[in-house]
Amino acid sequence: RPSGRRGRRRGEGMFSACLPRREPLTADNFPSGPSAPDSSRPAGAFDAPHACDASSSSLDDDGPHDRVCVIVNVRAPGAKTAVKRLKRLHSVEVLVMDSKSQERLLRRLEELLVGSNGNDARDEDDGHGRGGRAARRIRFLAGGGDGTIAAAASLIALACERAGLAPELRAPVAPLPLGTGNELSRVCGWGALYAGAPLDRIVRDVSRAYLAKLDMWTATIAPNETEPCKYGVSFDDDDDDDGQRDESGRRIQKKKFCCFFSVGFDAHISHRFTRRRERDPKSCATAWQNKAWYAYYGAAEFVAGGGRLLGSDGKPSVELLVDGRRIHVGRDLNSVQVFNIHSSADGVDFWGTNKASVNGELADDAFAPPCVGDGMLEVVGTRGVSDLVAARGGFSHSRRLAQGRRVEVRTSAPVAAQMDGETWVLSPSSVVITHAGSIPLCVGPGATRNLRPGLETAGGKGGGCLMGL
Repeated sequence: RPSGRRGRRRGEGMFSACLPRREPLTADNFPSGPSAPDSSRPAGAFDAPHACDASSSSLDDDGPHDRVCVIVNVRAPGAKTAVKRLKRLHSVEVLVMDSKSQERLLRRLEELLVGSNGNDARDEDDGHGRGGRAARRIRFLAGGGDGTIAAAASLIALACERAGLAPELRAPVAPLPLGTGNELSRVCGWGALYAGAPLDRIVRDVSRAYLAKLDMWTATIAPNETEPCKYGVSFDDDDDDDGQRDESGRRIQKKKFCCFFSVGFDAHISHRFTRRRERDPKSCATAWQNKAWYAYYGAAEFVAGGGRLLGSDGKPSVELLVDGRRIHVGRDLNSVQVFNIHSSADGVDFWGTNKASVNGELADDAFAPPCVGDGMLEVVGTRGVSDLVAARGGFSHSRRLAQGRRVEVRTSAPVAAQMDGETWVLSPSSVVITHAGSIPLCVGPGATRNLRPGLETAGGKGGGCLMGL
């Protein structure tokens, strides 16, 4: 039997699920994402000029593809190994993302998007009925955790804005899961953890992947007027919105995210792990070590018994408003979680996609099936670690509180908070979450969740480039 790609039949070999399909995609024959570009495209799909024509895709090297550039967070557990392997690929440029080189990275992104001097990106019709500066056909592979994906998407959007490109011409992004949770990678078909597979195959798959739409969100954080900011509202030192003030003169901060935001016991577990990693980086050098620490702190939280959303006086310290409507937060709840994608805490679906509602929560006819690109957020309340374990096993889901386009969380006491895996202690503040547009997301060959409303797919059933845990 001949060796090499040309000698393989589709469906054979460990990477067969990563390769493009010869037949046009439809809702019935595509295992992991939106259907083929046509008038019947379901909600959540993304019509972008970067998308490849499925009918012309082939298994050969001369098939249609986009150039791929890799952005890597050097602090991610698997970054060092991945960078070494990526630098062996001569056709791939590797960019390092850190707080000290943001401006240099932005300039390079702009050059990649439209050329070094703009002469090869002239004002012309782009083939989609829109005039304006033309964008190069390029896609970005972001290596790191969920926070890396959100940061990379924000930088790419800013580079597109500086280059004069329309929002609909933003370059697509795909996650390379080098972090711990890798929740976004799980839901869009790229697996839970990079397992050392050949990166040339992954890059090739990204260059030809079909696209879905992923919402981005902005959290505006303002401390309460009557409370000093002594518990720290800050994120990382690279925030570009540091020092802004609202109309009442309060110092505010803004942060973009694409996965989830929460306050309560789950954020407390993550924050304890973050402090451990800062104190002793060697004990958190691999994804498996990190998972072990999360399990340890989860057990400690179970023994502690909760009370994370109560003030020192024993009264509830969190208020919730969704689309201007006040939502009751019960005293038995120890966490309020706001989701754009339905994967958190190492793959748990707290909302319970496709599960019926129970008494005491949002009724089934009061919300639309969740989707990562519908401009809506889902809010749940969780009682504690026991609820997390039950949701992980698929026996139940957290209490569905609301679904809406604008979420406000008000706290009257210090509480642990997290956003796309980044944690801090939130002083008494108000957090207002609003829609910040959307980005095109490359769909992988593996299992997906909610790329279309309420839809979960089995994908390549483990035959993709990345290993699901």
